[in-house]
Amino acid sequence: MDNENNKKNNGLIMNDDFDTAMDWAARLALGELSVPDRQALSAWLNSRPDRQALMDEAATAWSAPSVELAANIAAQTIERQDRSSSREPSSRGLSAWWNRALPIASIAGGAAVAAALALAFYVPSLSGTDTSTEQLVVEAPQSEDVQEQLADGSLMHLARSSRATFSQNQTERRVTLAAGEAVFDVATDPQRPFIVAAGDAKIRVVGTSFNLSRWDQGVRVTVFEGKVEFGDENGTNSVDLVGGQGALLLAGDTLTTFAFNPDEYVDWRSGWVDATDMTLSEIIAKLDRYSDTTILLKNPDLGQSLVSGRFKLSQSSATLETLALLYELNIEHQSGRVVLSQD
Repeated sequence: MDNENNKKNNGLIMNDDFDTAMDWAARLALGELSVPDRQALSAWLNSRPDRQALMDEAATAWSAPSVELAANIAAQTIERQDRSSSREPSSRGLSAWWNRALPIASIAGGAAVAAALALAFYVPSLSGTDTSTEQLVVEAPQSEDVQEQLADGSLMHLARSSRATFSQNQTERRVTLAAGEAVFDVATDPQRPFIVAAGDAKIRVVGTSFNLSRWDQGVRVTVFEGKVEFGDENGTNSVDLVGGQGALLLAGDTLTTFAFNPDEYVDWRSGWVDATDMTLSEIIAKLDRYSDTTILLKNPDLGQSLVSGRFKLSQSSATLETLALLYELNIEHQSGRVVLSQD
């Protein structure tokens, strides 16, 4: 009996230790540990010989996608290259980790990923001018990302729960991102600019690769390569961006720019969000697309809080718990939704 009790007690200790290790790993990943915190972590690690191994396991879980996910992303990259025989798609914006994922895909037997189930159909153009005879509507379901090769040769990769339309004529190509987020690899055509409308923002390019995200409070563009003109829909507040630059247009026409390293940047296609001074409202919008439960902010002003860190999109509950821990948020589970607040 004593042996059985000892085993149960040891099991409880191991579970508690692993939960603690996950908390420490999350805080380490976000770079939020103070000197006293690091001293406390060191003391915790040294108090039991097996805690270092638990910490290594927890750190791996927080800092790297799974082998299966790596294989899927690599296979999607290969599939995209095979589908674009007329041009070589951009590889920028796929971080150095993506390049490391390619051999992992071979080890994991990475065949081409099955095509995502999506709603894509053509509707007649409502325009009375001789511009475009049909319009492509693409919707990504809540369970899948969707990749669509457009009629002009460009590639559009929609995040789940996103919706976009595409049309073209002899003078321009036009996309409307009605909801969500998408990566565009735009086929070069100097005679026909590629224009994307997203809420109050408008993007104009000729040939480039960029990510575009919209949510209720704003629009963000991240340019992997090429040149992008980004600004409000009236063109009164705009900026020219090149690879390694991005911009954020918030409600109220507040336009800010930022820089990043395209070779190290990890976008949502990896299953993670890399946040550097990203508003909480934007992170919540991303998590909400991956969650079966609606995620809301009780106070809209709370959405302007700036957050930095790396978060796994598919683990919305764990990410919310981490955000609550680091930024002193309250989590309230209501019927069919999760509400975040702050005292």
